[in-house]
Amino acid sequence: MCAQTLVYGALTSRVTDPVAFGASPTLSSIPLANPFLSAFFEEVHDHAVQLDGEDHLEQLVADLKVSNVEAILDKFGATEKGGDPVIHFYEDFLAAYDPEMKIQVGAFYTPQAAVKHMVGMVDAVLKERLGLPLGVADPATWGEVASRLGLNLPGVVDPTSPFVSMLDPATGTGTFLVEWIRRARDSYVEANGPTGWPQHARGVVLPSLHALELMLAPYAIAHLKTALELHEADVDGADLAIYLTDTLQRGGSGQLSIEPDPISVEGERADHVKRTVRSTIAIGNPPYDRVAQGAGSGGWITDRSGGRSPFDDILDPAREHTIFSHHASLYNKFVYFWRWTLWKAFEDRPGLPGVVSLITPSSWLTGPGFLGLRQLVRELGDEIWVTDLGGDNRGANKEPNIFDIETPVAIVTVARFGAGDKSTPAAARYRRVGGTRAEKLQWLDGSAGSLSDDEWTDLSSGWHGRLEPVSGGSGWQAHPALIDLFPLQQPGRMINRTWPVSPSAAVLDARWRKLLASTDLSERAEWFVTPPTGRNIHTRVADLKPISELPPGSPRQGIARYGFRSFDRQFILEDPRLMALDRPTLTASLSDKQVFLTSFITTGLGVGPAATVTIAVPDKHHFRGSFGGKDVIPLYRDAQGTPNADPQLLETIGDLQGSGAPVSAEALFAYSYAVLAGADYTQRFAEELKTPGPRVPLTADAQLFDEVAEFGRGLLWLHTFGERFVEGRTAILIPSLVVKGELHASR
Repeated sequence: MCAQTLVYGALTSRVTDPVAFGASPTLSSIPLANPFLSAFFEEVHDHAVQLDGEDHLEQLVADLKVSNVEAILDKFGATEKGGDPVIHFYEDFLAAYDPEMKIQVGAFYTPQAAVKHMVGMVDAVLKERLGLPLGVADPATWGEVASRLGLNLPGVVDPTSPFVSMLDPATGTGTFLVEWIRRARDSYVEANGPTGWPQHARGVVLPSLHALELMLAPYAIAHLKTALELHEADVDGADLAIYLTDTLQRGGSGQLSIEPDPISVEGERADHVKRTVRSTIAIGNPPYDRVAQGAGSGGWITDRSGGRSPFDDILDPAREHTIFSHHASLYNKFVYFWRWTLWKAFEDRPGLPGVVSLITPSSWLTGPGFLGLRQLVRELGDEIWVTDLGGDNRGANKEPNIFDIETPVAIVTVARFGAGDKSTPAAARYRRVGGTRAEKLQWLDGSAGSLSDDEWTDLSSGWHGRLEPVSGGSGWQAHPALIDLFPLQQPGRMINRTWPVSPSAAVLDARWRKLLASTDLSERAEWFVTPPTGRNIHTRVADLKPISELPPGSPRQGIARYGFRSFDRQFILEDPRLMALDRPTLTASLSDKQVFLTSFITTGLGVGPAATVTIAVPDKHHFRGSFGGKDVIPLYRDAQGTPNADPQLLETIGDLQGSGAPVSAEALFAYSYAVLAGADYTQRFAEELKTPGPRVPLTADAQLFDEVAEFGRGLLWLHTFGERFVEGRTAILIPSLVVKGELHASR
């Protein structure tokens, strides 16, 4: 942390005051008005002197003094990352100095082209929808805007305060702040000429900028970057509202105890921004990270100490309309930040205009668990624009990403132009940007685009509708989704260690004895392969003693067949203490007739079969070997044979076929497997399957349905024959298979 601060502080000092650079203290010439940061730089400088005897600091200064820094900045500014030299140094520094920390802290820059596009979208909303001719640089007051729109201002809003007020809730290194200043300067200079820009910046633009950041190094760099940007425009010494705080927590929280007074002031100012400042625009790139479920996992957003939390506005619809396994995806920082920014821009002062523009994972556009977030966005906004940048590097159809990550991303801009109407879903438009990484960045750099041109595709207006068009058009969408036919789905088992699974039952027995052989608990924990979180040798599961309390030679639990992968059947120690998530409901549903179908439900499918089956409890990654989700679909809900299909649906299918009797759940399961398991399915519907979630084309011809279902029974018999043979089972899925075994075997 000290090293980063010295490097970037010295760089900024060299750029802003090249003549006096090198005087002691080195960082004294940085044009910063923030008292906390000034105290911090002074403290870091003193620590560096104490630790190094000033040798390394002197060498750093000497190197920078003779280096052509201006040429370096020009060179970095010309790269595809675009005009942001400090972030290049920051990323390169972390990659060399501590690459593991780079990944942990998510130190992946937001490409300048994406930032430029997002600020341009907000600027277009302000100009085209709210009538502000200077966009992000417009000096209009709340009173003027309210009068123009015919709004009644609540008493907590000062009518003389500026309408345009921007907040970046996770500013990182300040890229959005710098681009906002550039866009504002361009708009002002185009309309008024360059002469008055410094005064307009100090009086109008800079007081309306606010940014929050949790990590100290990016926070310091954000101050340095904005100082560099303003220095170029002769606006030095501005007191920018960039504060060190946890956005999701109530109250400011300074991170270091260097000098009490500056830290106290920093926390109070951050708290003022979060609680009091009316921000009309929230923009940024919040962190993406799965977090543990719990009331405090999202700070104030998930805090139910007062009864109901803001997060419940997203979770409750998911609970009402989806199965429980879809809810886990909501416990992610980017979801918490979406909820926080929606509150800040639209609900903190209700009944007023606002804009939110975030770049986040695109999973929430279509995922079933996110329907509450989609509903909330449609309730609070009047218009929604989705710029889908793709970039899925985990599925079968890999695509370049503008970030150095594998998760596809999208820019979503939500705007409200007046008091809002919660009774009508917001209109939503969509566009997809494809190509290589360079082509995507080039498009973003050159196109904020009109808000209503031909590039946009209108989306469905349903409250829970996908914020993405359905590939293949309405014809494909008319086919029932696999999860609509068989509504119970859940994830497979998560082991999180390899040793409880083996092709040999004897090996597993030996491994169990080896685990308990030592009475040294540290050695036993090492053999257990103890993770940083989750179950360990001291964890008590149900009525079983913890592993730590078992004496050597203790008997093991049973050994069972395991659906490890689609074409890999192994054995598993059937002991929940050894698993991260043992999925007891799957075990409880086992019977001689049970079959588990696995597929990709929320991830696009590539070539090959769209589904596989097993009669053993499946692993979470059974279907492909990676990226498993809520993809296990059982034929029966329990060991008693309760079908995993709605009886009313089975009657409806029978009526459509004119049979006068419902089809059986077993026949529908076999029919669906016959359709999905053939390679021609993914070839024929390749374009349609780019939208995640397989669909099953159902025929209304009863004879054809029976033929396909019979073929599916044969496939099921063949594809589970090996498992049943090893288990010594005599019962088969459908009794008729026993007498027609020769036919199915030949197929």
